[in-house]
Amino acid sequence: MMKIIGEWNITYLDTMVTSTIVFTLDGEFRECKTNLEGIFNLDGNNLTLEFPSIQLPGENNAVPLRLEACLTENQNKFKGSIYNMAYQGGRMMVLGEKVAMSNKQSIERLVMGDWRITYHDTSTNSCFTIYPDKTFYQRKGNYYGKWFVSDDNKLILTFNDITLSDRHGPLMLEANVTESLFYGEKEHPSYKNEKLVFEATREVYNNVS
Repeated sequence: MMKIIGEWNITYLDTMVTSTIVFTLDGEFRECKTNLEGIFNLDGNNLTLEFPSIQLPGENNAVPLRLEACLTENQNKFKGSIYNMAYQGGRMMVLGEKVAMSNKQSIERLVMGDWRITYHDTSTNSCFTIYPDKTFYQRKGNYYGKWFVSDDNKLILTFNDITLSDRHGPLMLEANVTESLFYGEKEHPSYKNEKLVFEATREVYNNVS
């Protein structure tokens, strides 16, 4: 699942229309140009996207469609098709390529600001602010900490006041970063299913707690 999470550039080859799709940890996606949302499933390298409602050319009513695709061996691209007789030849060819962050400096600029973070094992949801002085603050729990971007472009979050049992030092989380979210997981027996899964999206300033 983790290898598909994030932002992907997508091209519909029949029309050469391009857009961006964002995949999230809860198994949902959003196609940014049209704001279409749906659910996805990844089985090995086989990817399916379920679009609940798409208006096809020459059709009066919107219909549900499925994109069936396969990830490449290095897992940063996919190629697939949407099958429907409304398309030329009965299918629309689709290509996807994962958006890669370029360097540490651009990631550092990107992550600063307000985020909405969710910890999926506890359903905790809170405002999370990353500051330019390399500190952060999580409102729920009143947690403070420090952050940096590693040489392999991961966001490292160190919580000053949380220490896991059998571990020395404060809790440290490692996150992957895209243009609109950061996400990751932390394995430890104290968590549900022995794994803490977290995801943060840009704060939209409604229902903040």
